[in-house]
Amino acid sequence: MVILMFAIFTNITSFLIIIHEIGKNSKFSKWFSEFGYLLPFFTILSAGHIETLYILSSKFGMLKLFRTTFSKTAENAIFWVGILCLTSDLV
Repeated sequence: MVILMFAIFTNITSFLIIIHEIGKNSKFSKWFSEFGYLLPFFTILSAGHIETLYILSSKFGMLKLFRTTFSKTAENAIFWVGILCLTSDLV
């Protein structure tokens, strides 16, 4: 039951981070208007491991797709939820 609760928490948190960034972060919102069709894919991936969201800002292959910027609030949330999920995996 506890593992299921962490999975649901991670899924909801990744969705809330994305919604927050679209509303509050103008750079992310601009990125979303151009590449928003891929965001559901990354949202599903981040349900398993929230750190997957970092791929969007990794500048991988110098592609515009991977050049978004997260706010400090979103980066902190991703980090702390990732730590929480890591500790739940160890238990």
